[in-house]
Amino acid sequence: MTQRSCRACGGWHDVDEPWPEACYGHFRINHNRSDLAAPTIIKDGIDAVQSQLTGKWYESKSSLRTEYKAHNVIELGNEAPKATPDVSNVKVTKDEIGRAYQKVKQGYKPAVHNEAVSLSGNGVEWH
Repeated sequence: MTQRSCRACGGWHDVDEPWPEACYGHFRINHNRSDLAAPTIIKDGIDAVQSQLTGKWYESKSSLRTEYKAHNVIELGNEAPKATPDVSNVKVTKDEIGRAYQKVKQGYKPAVHNEAVSLSGNGVEWH
């Protein structure tokens, strides 16, 4: 048995049975639309926008994106940025602290780089 949510009454109706007459409301024709099919047009022009990278003004999305690409900048749209992992619950043992202290005492200096960092055994990674 397959059911479908009804936008008119908010209930669920069986797909195999005739749709209830009281719920025909969301099947009505929208008379504000044209009968002609037309594509959605997304224009390149925008109101003047100042680049936060160089301070130049742009009235074209493509030219602004060309500047971003030239400077290796990632443009975010409506998607939310990825959240950083919560590391407040990471447990570090006294033994791990002792080993780290001994390494530093012996002159160890970690290399600084932009690669992924992983806390061993805790399953926490970030970029």
